[in-house]
Amino acid sequence: MKSFRAIIDAFGGGAALAHLIGQKPVTVRAWGQRDRIPPEHWVCIEKAAKAECIRGVDVKQMAKLAGERVS
Repeated sequence: MKSFRAIIDAFGGGAALAHLIGQKPVTVRAWGQRDRIPPEHWVCIEKAAKAECIRGVDVKQMAKLAGERVS
């Protein structure tokens, strides 16, 4: 995945991901708008990706994306 927004889209959008990880849809949609997912949610999202057979979504990739934004 090349962005946090792409990760959210891979789940079918903010509402779908929110349902899988127990967050409010408005919260996850805001992450997509900001193209940022808070690190405290990465492990949960990685688990959801594995359960949904979504490739390319893991903590290592999210850390890389976060690092690229800082650079």
